[in-house]
Amino acid sequence: MKKCVLMAVLAVVLLLATNASAQIPGTSIVRGYVTDWWTGKPIEGSLVRVIDESSGAEVGNCTTDADGFYAIRVWFPSVGMTMTANITASKEGYHTNYTITTLTGSLPPEVKIINFTLKEILTPTPTLSFEPLTQNVVPNEAKTMNLTLSEVPGGLSGYNITVRLSNGSVAEIISVDFPGWASLPRNSTLPADAVWLKAADLTDQIKRNATDVILATLTIRGDEIGNTEIIADINKMDDDDGNPICPSVRNGNFTVREKIVPTVSIEPASTKVCPGDAFSVNVTVDPAGKGVSGAEVKIAFNAAVVECEDVSPGNLLGERPIEGRKVIDNINGTIWYKLARIGDTPVPTEEGTFAILSFRVKEDAPEGTYYLKISSAKLADENFTYISPIEIKKGTFTIVFEEGLHITITTDKTEYTTGDIMLANITIANPTEETKHVIFNWWVTVPSKRFYTAPLATMPMTLPPAYNTTFTYPITVGYWGAENFGAVFCVALTNQTSGKIISFDATFWNYEARGAREAGEKSIESIVSEIKRDSYRRALR
Repeated sequence: MKKCVLMAVLAVVLLLATNASAQIPGTSIVRGYVTDWWTGKPIEGSLVRVIDESSGAEVGNCTTDADGFYAIRVWFPSVGMTMTANITASKEGYHTNYTITTLTGSLPPEVKIINFTLKEILTPTPTLSFEPLTQNVVPNEAKTMNLTLSEVPGGLSGYNITVRLSNGSVAEIISVDFPGWASLPRNSTLPADAVWLKAADLTDQIKRNATDVILATLTIRGDEIGNTEIIADINKMDDDDGNPICPSVRNGNFTVREKIVPTVSIEPASTKVCPGDAFSVNVTVDPAGKGVSGAEVKIAFNAAVVECEDVSPGNLLGERPIEGRKVIDNINGTIWYKLARIGDTPVPTEEGTFAILSFRVKEDAPEGTYYLKISSAKLADENFTYISPIEIKKGTFTIVFEEGLHITITTDKTEYTTGDIMLANITIANPTEETKHVIFNWWVTVPSKRFYTAPLATMPMTLPPAYNTTFTYPITVGYWGAENFGAVFCVALTNQTSGKIISFDATFWNYEARGAREAGEKSIESIVSEIKRDSYRRALR
């Protein structure tokens, strides 16, 4: 009989998880990653806060882990309530970043993916660098690079610098040109794989606090296939007061490669996703030394398993390219996208992203590997002439189900009364060979109190391969009223990206009121608060 009652209660609990009413508290989960703007590496210890714009009150916060990941659950009194939220990410030594969004209380929880990049606060110091920092040529082709000083707070009296190639067989410095301000310019014999440069500013043309000062222009010719670093050694550099200038140095790079055709490809070439996941891929273009003023691609995908949600421009054609055509057909599974550059076309155009394709996997999508095929691609050069030939590389995505992860919960017995110590045991296991990032959820439901439901703990977890751990939570059973009642502990692991339940379990227990009935009734809210205090203090520790 008890087993039948338990199964019935669990059925109702699961039914409630998908058919929440306005009286049940709603939640919204905000999660994502915080990375360094310069390096792209994760930032550990960044504080992410969710602030209610209407009241200015903080409603949740989280500090990022070693992967830069955070997850914040925001509670609403009832399902359907909304909040305009200011979400900020900050860390000492970085500029704060923020975004404004609308959060909605939902059951199951709404999931918002918000990633932040933070710029490090840098103390300005002069930098000696080559511009452009990299050059790509084919054999016997020559290109120029400027040796540039970013700023001169104390002016510039003169310099003596040696520029050398780390691999002299790949390239050769064939000439040096000095700017008009340079007095008494001199350099060693050329062509060579190293050259010293000397110049002075005798007429004070370079003023204090001048920026982007060109010291010399070097012409370098490619000889053999390979790569060489272009290194600047500062022998002497002084300001107008005779003080030494000690800038940081950014060495350049010079690559000589075979003459190849431009390539249009899907990157990453393969992607692993789960049903319900959102993912994006880039259409990248390697111009192979050519200029690109415009591009057009047609993509084919399997509309039975994914939908294309958006297509947006990348960085290949500048900051604000003209959008000539954008057609997304989720019935036939096709995308047609055309962009053109505004302004001058750099020759060569650097390799970059032409378009960003955003997809979502359908919930009922079967497992398997599917193609993202570039059915056609066109590139126009700086004269708006089509480039031919072009190499096309397709991509794939693989849909997998998250198997293996599981969570269970038990109690040491099923009947408790005032003064007892309840032992709740939660086991979490990851028998797979991959690290998994999940959200741990624990809540309690009291069927006799009109299925009152309240959360006990919610937190992100990183589960390494072969992880299998049992956590025991001692909960002191206080005076919980003069009436008997039954309750259900529920636990679940959910996907950090989609919010989808990966594993669920529940266990039933009873409270028996023995004596002390004169103490009167006690609200279910206060009972749950006592349980929550005990469980929260020990949550996953």
